Amino acid sequence: MLLMDGTILVSAHRDETTDHPASRDWGEDTIHRGGAYRVSALERSGFLRVVTPPNVAARPTPLEVALEVVKQIRGQPQAVPIRPGPRHWAIFEKLLRSSDATGNLVPDAYHAALAIESGCDWITPTKDF
Repeated sequence: MLLMDGTILVSAHRDETTDHPASRDWGEDTIHRGGAYRVSALERSGFLRVVTPPNVAARPTPLEVALEVVKQIRGQPQAVPIRPGPRHWAIFEKLLRSSDATGNLVPDAYHAALAIESGCDWITPTKDF
């Protein structure tokens, strides 16, 4: 089962990103092909944080549009919510320490720990984690 990184969702949604065509095609295929995929609340909230602020993008996504995108992603019958389980914090802490992750890499470690704990493949374009 797959767990998508929020960066893929942002790139799929925002046509000005360099990875837009590939992210859009991959994301649509993943969401609509019928196979189960995982969705996390942190990834969804991160998507909203990145695409909606007026001071970050030339064309911020209106909140209602961004919420509809999230609804479409999480509303598919094959979308399986993922939540931290009893081993999550220990895995998360181990990843933080072993990679010396700080700042923007902390949410990456969090998602990686979710994937490890649940046996998912975490799909991310992030090269530094």
